[in-house]
Amino acid sequence: MRGPFARYSAAVFIVAVALALRLLLVPVTGTGAPYVVFFAAVLVTSLYGGPGPGLLAVALAAPLGAYVFVVGAGYPAAEAVGQAVIFIIDGVLVVYLSNLIARSRREANEAAHALRRSQDELRVADRNKDEFLAVLSHELRNPLAAIRNSAYILMRSPSDVPSAQRAREVIDRQTTQLARLVEDLLDVTRIARGKFQIRLERIELGGVVRRAIEDQRSLLDARGILLEERMPPSNLWIEGDAARLIQVIHNLLGNAAKFTPSRGRVEVSLTSEGGQAVLSVKDSGVGIAPEDLPRVFEPFVQLDQTGTSESGLGLGLALVKGVVELHGGTVRACSSKVAGGSEFLVRLPLSTAGDEPIVQRAAQPAEARPRRVLVVEDSPDVAAALQGLLQSMHHDVRVAFDGASAIGMAREFRPDVVLCDLALPGLDGYETARRMLADAELRGTVLVALTGHTQPEDRKRALEAGFVQHLAKPATMQELQQVLEARSSESLVA
Repeated sequence: MRGPFARYSAAVFIVAVALALRLLLVPVTGTGAPYVVFFAAVLVTSLYGGPGPGLLAVALAAPLGAYVFVVGAGYPAAEAVGQAVIFIIDGVLVVYLSNLIARSRREANEAAHALRRSQDELRVADRNKDEFLAVLSHELRNPLAAIRNSAYILMRSPSDVPSAQRAREVIDRQTTQLARLVEDLLDVTRIARGKFQIRLERIELGGVVRRAIEDQRSLLDARGILLEERMPPSNLWIEGDAARLIQVIHNLLGNAAKFTPSRGRVEVSLTSEGGQAVLSVKDSGVGIAPEDLPRVFEPFVQLDQTGTSESGLGLGLALVKGVVELHGGTVRACSSKVAGGSEFLVRLPLSTAGDEPIVQRAAQPAEARPRRVLVVEDSPDVAAALQGLLQSMHHDVRVAFDGASAIGMAREFRPDVVLCDLALPGLDGYETARRMLADAELRGTVLVALTGHTQPEDRKRALEAGFVQHLAKPATMQELQQVLEARSSESLVA
């Protein structure tokens, strides 16, 4: 970018050059048309320096032309003034037009640069999409292959043989992994759209960290990784969502386990510093290249981790960053490729309230008993599997495949609980719930949405339609038990 001094100095220089050139042409052209060369000087100056230097060129050239070539040639002063005024008017017009030309050219260049940037970004996005879909395919195919093979074993083996038990364990683990992949994808989308929600309450962070460590200890033990923990001598209270913070620690420990070899070490420490709780998760793994550190928290980023065959969708650390920032905290990664290992530092603001939180007595779970359950689900396989699961828990279960038949069946069956999908053919789940609640005979029925539509707006619509709870597919056994053990709809409202 040219500075003002350079641009205005150029105006003086160009006018001086024009004056010298016009003097050289006097023997050939005489003193007539004194401002022709000066018009060219004004145009060049305006295109080079902009309107300010262009107007300066007009102001310099007008008296020079009048004095040197009009008065100097013996014409009256009035003639010189008249030609100078005409030159000034025409010169200002030249400056204006040249400024329009320069601006149009600049905007065209900027548009071209923006187009090239957009094309580059689209190429990068397209490449990232292809890479993500390839990784997603790999991450989904592995669990699906294990589930299919295990199902094959179950169909051909007696239920009490060891191979059948192993197959059931594999199916349970892999379906949990698939559900986690889907939930991570949804969480990243919610964070990006600003729809991710946390429920803040006063919690003791040390207890949350210890619980998360115990959840992941078996994973690290199975990989032969030593887990060391250092907790503070006193409690550290924060305003946070315990479930989401456990998710943060799970992801950090899972990341450490993924890139730490057998007989390696993972250290978890919790301290306080400057009004903040500082959580450190440090491993002795392969480390992160310095050029990759700024990208580790970006969604779908797959870093080059030489020495490990582990992969993933690249969502865990993006979720960590999003959840920590929603708590008003920060997270930072540091690593040394020379010394090896990585460290992730999470800082969360400490609570400024008293030392002890208000403890509320937990509601006692209702006594379990068989229930009449109506499952409303348009997928026969999903409906049959859910019916079999609920019947194994000794409940009386009926199945309807659409909303209209569900209403008629509910009048006859009088269920205690209705588990209803939202995306039903014809009469959707929302309208089905509204019509059931409008029926005087069904107003005491507990309606629970069991659906793959899990965005916050889906939950809000479900509650407005009359559902007392919104469960995401696939629901866990604990979630189903909570629903079916509840004595009334009031105890289910979340």
